[in-house]
Amino acid sequence: PVQDDATLSGGSAPSGTLTFTLTDASNTVVDTETVAVTGNGAYVTPTGYMATATGTYQWSASYTGDASNNPAPDQGGAGERVTIGKASPTLTTTATPATAAVGEPVQDDATLSGGSAPSGTLTFTLTDASNTVVDTETVAVTGNGAYVTPTGYMATATGTYQWSASYTGDASNNPAPDQGGAGERVTIGKASPTLTTALNASSIAAGGTDFDTSSLSGFAPGGSGATVTYTVYSDNICSLNARAAGTVAVNEGSGVVQNSTTLSFPTAGTFYWQAAFSGDGNNNSAKSSCSSEQLTVGKASPTISTVASPQTATAGTQLTVMDTATLAGAASPTGSVTFTLYSNNTCTTAVPGVSGSGLISGSTARFSVAWTPPAVGTYYWKASYPGDTNNSGIATG
Repeated sequence: PVQDDATLSGGSAPSGTLTFTLTDASNTVVDTETVAVTGNGAYVTPTGYMATATGTYQWSASYTGDASNNPAPDQGGAGERVTIGKASPTLTTTATPATAAVGEPVQDDATLSGGSAPSGTLTFTLTDASNTVVDTETVAVTGNGAYVTPTGYMATATGTYQWSASYTGDASNNPAPDQGGAGERVTIGKASPTLTTALNASSIAAGGTDFDTSSLSGFAPGGSGATVTYTVYSDNICSLNARAAGTVAVNEGSGVVQNSTTLSFPTAGTFYWQAAFSGDGNNNSAKSSCSSEQLTVGKASPTISTVASPQTATAGTQLTVMDTATLAGAASPTGSVTFTLYSNNTCTTAVPGVSGSGLISGSTARFSVAWTPPAVGTYYWKASYPGDTNNSGIATG
């Protein structure tokens, strides 16, 4: 604010009023203030004036006089001139947040204070670690107060970034730069994606196949050379009997991960898959939980078929009879198949001396024996496979 000070002297117990008048550079009256006179002495404008524009202003003062005193104008002139210059606002800024990961938004906050009804614009600028401008944002200024980058910036690479802000100024306000420095620095680190996996099947039979799938969430694009490695283990902390299931490239733009190699599981048991993301220039490494990908391999359920030889004979005539059993759908079967010849179709009456076992070779077992049919009739072979650690048992008939 600006004010006018006046001293009235030489009066005879003066009363009345004293009027202060202020004109602007165009000689337009912008302020008039009146005080009561209560004697000789010092007087001042009661409120003063807050200039809204630059320029040279001129105060004048006049005393009205009273019954005992003539009116008195002031001396005017240079002593009552006021030169109004531009305000010099202050710009205070803070980067938010001070640390972030690639792919996370960062912004700049600014507070403009000390301006005279400031207008104009405020420009935010962000430079990367190589001092290259990567973001410029401008907001309209509508007074003193808080301002923020309208959209912020999503960093695409790690490093230290630096915000700066500047106010353009206007007819009543000087330009204002921010303070810069450490308060406007942003440290961008690697993103920490999550690797989620899912087996094509969580349970299969021995001899079956399976593969793993994975996806990355929170992946920051722009890096290169990232891979995912799939491995199968026999324990739930993924430390024993590691079996490679392939290493695949990660799409550097989308983070899409290819499936693992398809593996065969010839033996029954419980197995644990794990996927490991290598990371890259913009992403930290990640690994799936071992216990979250359990594969149960159960016993295979083979079928059994048999072929008798010969299929006809003569009662009372000795011959060699044989039965051949074939297992289909078995997982590397071991052991032997038991063969028995029966004289009835319910396989409850065994023919004496015509039974035995044959070792499995591949998926086939055979048994043969010399036998003389005692009587005419139809006889029935039955083959029984008891199973093993990888296969369930099965029998014909």
